Amino acid sequence: MEILLPFLLLFALLAIGVPVAFSLGLSGLAGLLMSVGPQATLTVLGTATYRGGSDFLLTTVPAFLLMAEFLAGGRIATNLYEAMFAWFGRIRGGLAIATTVASGGMGAMTGSSTATAATFSAVGVPHMREYGYQDRLSVGSIAAAGTLASIIPPSVALIVYGIATETPIGDLFAAGVVPGVITVAAYALVIYLWVRWRPGIAPDRPEPMPLARKLRLLVNVWPTILLVVIVLGGIYSGVVTATEAGAVGAVGALLLSVSTGGLRMADLRRCLMRAAETTTMIISIVVFATIFGYFLTSTRVAPAIVDAIESAGLPKLGVMVLIVLLYLVLGTFMDQIAILLVTLPITFPLVTSLGYSEIWFGILVIKLGEIGLMSPPLGLNVYVAAGSVPRVKLGEAFRGVVPFMVMELLLIVLLFLVPALATWLPGR
Repeated sequence: MEILLPFLLLFALLAIGVPVAFSLGLSGLAGLLMSVGPQATLTVLGTATYRGGSDFLLTTVPAFLLMAEFLAGGRIATNLYEAMFAWFGRIRGGLAIATTVASGGMGAMTGSSTATAATFSAVGVPHMREYGYQDRLSVGSIAAAGTLASIIPPSVALIVYGIATETPIGDLFAAGVVPGVITVAAYALVIYLWVRWRPGIAPDRPEPMPLARKLRLLVNVWPTILLVVIVLGGIYSGVVTATEAGAVGAVGALLLSVSTGGLRMADLRRCLMRAAETTTMIISIVVFATIFGYFLTSTRVAPAIVDAIESAGLPKLGVMVLIVLLYLVLGTFMDQIAILLVTLPITFPLVTSLGYSEIWFGILVIKLGEIGLMSPPLGLNVYVAAGSVPRVKLGEAFRGVVPFMVMELLLIVLLFLVPALATWLPGR
């Protein structure tokens, strides 16, 4: 009972809308009171909050969030979209494909799924409407493409996974490159096949654009691409730590956004506020998840589950299927960061005890989190994409992401069949 009640309390609090951080803290506190008593609980509260909030790796989070906000606040997203539109616009469904490729690029610059979805929804949907694209395709493709920021480095979700499991963040960033590129190509394939199956969903093609203009639009985005190469190259080469790379990226993004003329003083203030709010949310979840983690440790839930599964004699693949189903279900009503911090104390030791790579598992749970960002009823990216432009029916937006969710499931199967997709670059 001392194990079951805290979990029931956690899900009840989440169901009635209590913020994730407080839900974790209150349920963890209740579990500790029941398992170790009030005196030990007070001791845990004093040490857990300090340990959870003082981890040096947490400084990586605000640095990359600032980089994301500065890049999203200027004209960089618009420049990237215009360049991709110039090169892909003549293909049927090319505007949606251009948005997907640009979102992948934006994800590599920002690491924020919601920022990517909101930015490209505001930029791309009105443009696609002009050419006769239905909202089901335009908003659905943007909501799905926004999730690319979860897997393409520098990803905030990968940073949180690295902090929670003590896995090197640089290795996780390297592991996300190949799956991220494959996902971009897979999403583009979904759009290509969709518009051929139902031509009326994207009926018109833009006029051809001269090669000189295409090249000129590419010139507008090369400084940003160079910034991303410097940031990620610095991490992979070991020249700078992830935190230092994030700081370099934030400063570089600020200079680029100001120099391109898109970032004004009022925008700068909003960027700082949004970065501060998101940082506070993430660190609060980390701190209160630490309390919940102490409850799991005190009751030995994780080792008990691992022992029970191992003694049940289930095959490795059967165990992994159950874990995949767990993450898919949780993704329908929980935030991606919260899912990671609640489940990893249990699933991580189980998966590594089965012989799977911690790097590969990190990519797997992030891919599963991408599906959660599109899944009803929570589907945060769908709400963000639909809410960033007027007159979008939420039902149409959710129907628009279904083909991309199916593709994500196929990509997860591919990740099981070819684990080297995640482990090749980091060499693990």
